[in-house]
Amino acid sequence: MKLGKSFFLVVLVFGLVIVHFFANSLGGHSFVAAANELVTLAEDKKWDIHEWQILAREEQGLITNQESFRQHVHMMSIDLDDWNVTDVDDSAQEWKATLTNQNPIMDVQESLTIFAYPENGQYRLAHTYKLQGSSLHTLASQQLEPLVNKRIDSFSLDQSAIYTQLKTSEDQSYLEHHESLSHFATELLESLDAKQVEALEEESFVSFSAYLENWEQAISTNGEEMNLQLAIRQEQGLGSRTTVTIGTPIITTEY
Repeated sequence: MKLGKSFFLVVLVFGLVIVHFFANSLGGHSFVAAANELVTLAEDKKWDIHEWQILAREEQGLITNQESFRQHVHMMSIDLDDWNVTDVDDSAQEWKATLTNQNPIMDVQESLTIFAYPENGQYRLAHTYKLQGSSLHTLASQQLEPLVNKRIDSFSLDQSAIYTQLKTSEDQSYLEHHESLSHFATELLESLDAKQVEALEEESFVSFSAYLENWEQAISTNGEEMNLQLAIRQEQGLGSRTTVTIGTPIITTEY
């Protein structure tokens, strides 16, 4: 199990770099088609969604020192006067600050994480915006795209790719009609009309990369395009559960 987990953490980091590199050619920020298809899949399977999230990340300019970082965080907190600064850490070599906002109207949580890391004697800033919720109705809401587009503009994420994913965790009833995790995964890919690109299969964990023609964003892996990752983990023992994570163009959290 350690091998599979480590392997896909490497794939995740590498994939983030590749997607960021090709962000200019991904054809816009629309995540709506992918989000709607994931909602439809979850509704068809009668999944109880644990969490969904939308994420955007982009590098910003260079700064010279800690004071410049603190000033940048301060200015962002002024612009976001109804957000809370929940975490500031500039004690290590890399610096980080997080601002969060609870949006009760849409039942979502937003966060902006500001990073600074060394680069040729200076520090490179990066912004990561994350929108999280658990309601499929909200993920399918027409209000979501204007909100995400507003944040993209406000946080200087115009060239960022958009990562969309959802996670569900249920008891073993998921597998009642499937002979294996791989069979279950294949059925899910077929439900999305996705073409399999790569796969990692273990006894209690599988992860598939795939490609859907009607989703805008895609990255290249081993000469083939992919824009979907699917991971299924089966927990063993008392109270065992099956967790399904689906992300586009890749999964952006550990699974």
